[in-house]
Parts: sequence; C-alpha cells; structure tokens
Amino acid sequence: MSAKHCPTFLSPLALLSALTLPGAALGQQTAEKFVISGEAKIVKQDWDGATANLTKAIELNPKYVEAYKNRGLAKNSNGDKVGAIADYSKAIDLDPKDASAYFNRGGVKKAKGDLDGSIADYSKAIELNPKYAHPYMHGPWQCQERQGRSGWCHR
Repeated sequence: MSAKHCPTFLSPLALLSALTLPGAALGQQTAEKFVISGEAKIVKQDWDGATANLTKAIELNPKYVEAYKNRGLAKNSNGDKVGAIADYSKAIDLDPKDASAYFNRGGVKKAKGDLDGSIADYSKAIELNPKYAHPYMHGPWQCQERQGRSGWCHR
C-alpha cells in the first residue's frame, strides 16, 4: 500500500504510541547509544567529542553511572582534573559500592598531588572489592612518593 492510500488513522495511532511509550526506557536506550559513541571516541583519544557525547547521555539519564565514569576519564585525559573528580564523585554518589569509581578518582587526586585523598579512595576501592588489583598496584608507589620509602601507607 502506498503512502497515498495509507489509512488516516495510522498517523494518529503512531503519534499516540510514541507519546505513551515509557520515557525512561526510550531515554535509556538513547543514553546508551551516546555512551557507546563516547567510549569509541575515548579509544580514538577524541576527548572533546567523548565529553560531548557522554554529557548528552547524562542529560538523557542523569543516573547513568557509566556515563559519569567515562566522562571523568575523558575530562582527566583532556586536562580537566577538577571536572574529572566531580564526575567520579557523582558516580560514587549514585553507586557508593563502585570500586572502580573510587580507584579512578584516587588516580586523579594522586595526579593533582592530593596523596591523602588518593590513598583514602584507593583504600575504599580495596575495602569494596579486595580482589580489585589496580589499587594495590598504584597504592605502594604513591606511598613511596609520600614518605620516600616503599610499602603500603597506613593512616
């Protein structure tokens, strides 16, 4: 059937269907596409493009933890350490049991020279997931920098 002969009730029916679909599910799907695109831009080291796509994902779904973590990575890689810490902190607010968010925030704090804050974040990551290897690998080196010797720093 050609478009000329399409019954007129189909257009209002299509509009009604679009208006009654659950908005969160539709927004989530779109947010996921922006996250996937943002991750692809991260791989290409297109930090501005990644940040833009991940910001769009967050606008569509402000509770999307992975979008905040990925945007934190893009911002940090682009030199925006304050913005990266803010994004990792938001991811932690949304999911306080996400060890990788603490680890990533700790890495940015370490790069900024906030060694106490970094150790606290690495320690929290280990507390949440004792099998998560990254904080173990980065913590001792950080303590060497802080205290001038090797070994894990205890508070």
